[in-house]
Amino acid sequence: MNFVEYVSDRTDDAKSKEILNQALQQIHRIKKIVSNMLVFGAQQSRSNRQLPGARGYPAKLAAAGGELRKNGIQVEVDTADDLPAIRCSADSLQQILINLIINARDALADNRQPVIKIAARPIEGMLELSVTDNGPGIPQEIQTKIFDPFFTTKPPGKGTGLGLSVTRRLVQDVGGSIQVESLLEHGCCLRLQFPQA
Repeated sequence: MNFVEYVSDRTDDAKSKEILNQALQQIHRIKKIVSNMLVFGAQQSRSNRQLPGARGYPAKLAAAGGELRKNGIQVEVDTADDLPAIRCSADSLQQILINLIINARDALADNRQPVIKIAARPIEGMLELSVTDNGPGIPQEIQTKIFDPFFTTKPPGKGTGLGLSVTRRLVQDVGGSIQVESLLEHGCCLRLQFPQA
């Protein structure tokens, strides 16, 4: 990636720059795949995790929402004022949110009025985080497979099938859980629960 960026910065030829930029896009895609595989294969110790403060959630949720709004998606963020710290590092929480939001965004590709709702609230000693979309939903027959490594319904080159596997791994690694709630033609909700710190 560094070598390609180096050459791209030093060329004035428009055609060469275009080809180099296309190469960079593919390198970034490879980087994402490798990163997901490393996260999926990593054995991280819970004792080494840092606990993000409650103030961290609104900022991360707002940042995620801002990116979606650029794509014409209506974003509704609903968080309680007193969100607790949880047993999850800030980096892991960000990776989880990114994976869930990318899946929701992709599910809304053919929706004329796409909406994603992101909510977080404390409940019975846990923090419940949910990402809901108004897409086509997930068929019942594949709901048990969506967390399997490399399972994807996206066309070749569009998905690795690791996003939800990594998400489940990160959530379970800190003693949490993840569930899918889906009704065909009425959207999908991924509901996560994290133990409070």
